[in-house]
Amino acid sequence: LHLRMVILCEFWPKDGRYLVSGAGNPDYGVNLWDVTESKLLHKLPGNLDHVPDCAFSPDGRLLLTTAESHVLKLWDLTATLPCG
Repeated sequence: LHLRMVILCEFWPKDGRYLVSGAGNPDYGVNLWDVTESKLLHKLPGNLDHVPDCAFSPDGRLLLTTAESHVLKLWDLTATLPCG
């Protein structure tokens, strides 16, 4: 769950099985949800600023997040760790 207003939502696949949500200060969290089961799958830590955008890879295994501080993070959702 987020402590403040949610500023990012993205569904994948476009039919809406998974949802990524992001929040602002003091949370800066990015969460991955399974919408069909109403379940939080992963909390993606380590963001130092708002995360206004993200994109899934076509196969859904990777997630790219962008922060207002110009930091890009590529996440391996099968391991829930930043890549590289």
